[in-house]
Amino acid sequence: MVLLRGLVHAAAAVGVDRARFLARIGVSPEELERDTAVPTLVIAQAWQVAPELSGDPLFGLHAGQHAEIGSYDILDYLFLTSATLGDACKALEQYHRIVSEIWRLDLVVDGDTARFRQWAPAHFVEPLRHAWDFFFSGALKRIRGALPSGLEPREVHVMHAQPTSGADEYGRVLGCRVSFGQPIGEFVFDAKYLSERLLSANPTLHRLVRRHADELLARVPSDQDLLIRARTLLPVLLRDPELSIAKLAEQLGVGERTLQRKLAEHSITYKDLVQQTREEHAMRGLESGALSVQELAYELGFNSTAAFSRAFRRWRGVAPSEWRDQAQARRGSS
Repeated sequence: MVLLRGLVHAAAAVGVDRARFLARIGVSPEELERDTAVPTLVIAQAWQVAPELSGDPLFGLHAGQHAEIGSYDILDYLFLTSATLGDACKALEQYHRIVSEIWRLDLVVDGDTARFRQWAPAHFVEPLRHAWDFFFSGALKRIRGALPSGLEPREVHVMHAQPTSGADEYGRVLGCRVSFGQPIGEFVFDAKYLSERLLSANPTLHRLVRRHADELLARVPSDQDLLIRARTLLPVLLRDPELSIAKLAEQLGVGERTLQRKLAEHSITYKDLVQQTREEHAMRGLESGALSVQELAYELGFNSTAAFSRAFRRWRGVAPSEWRDQAQARRGSS
């Protein structure tokens, strides 16, 4: 529904009557405010109706310039609070399924060239052409606003066919050459931009947003392997003193026996899974320096710093503080 709310807002900004739009797609104002899943067919219909009501053959391209922060829900906040543009693109790559499974996003770097790519199944390309234009127009607006020096793409590739008229408008809005009918949509830009720090970077807020994103991602119904989903969700639940395999299964939306069977297929027990997750996140947390040893012990579900220290010594043979100091020394020397 968050995608639909973003579309309704942007459509109103370019002159589409909000009440008429909602009536045409059969969504009430009350339903629009709920955070519920929306069938793909409803989204597709909305992207057909909005351009029709606007009378603009390039509706998506123009409406994207009015996309407000929050149009992509938690993805926007993951992006804006990231440290650098590269970090932001990787966050979108990891978490885009929270908002929709229609598309795929990824970042590819080849030498001095970066490609932030968007892919959708062929049968969605033309029916949702305005949605893809909205994405490129809105995303470029966000990126330019987030970087101190802005960003000028080398070129943009879009998957849908070239419009019968107004193709030059794409170059004006996106500020570069635009190619149509490509197998994958992508921004192509200088890789040097990836290391630029975002103006809105906020490491504390980003940790909170990412923690929430991990939980949401693990709950997304998917054909993704259940063990991968369990590994994604478990770090969010470790602080719960009553955590058990039954509670983990409940949070994943499966039966306890189903989860036990999946773990057995991978020759791992629930206890092993918890220990591996704690060990992995302990090392990552200490190396990043984002949390103190006491905070990390709490996050990982230990009842005391001493218990965490004993466990870490079993894993790595040194105290957590020693591991952190060694990691910082390695970073300094490199």
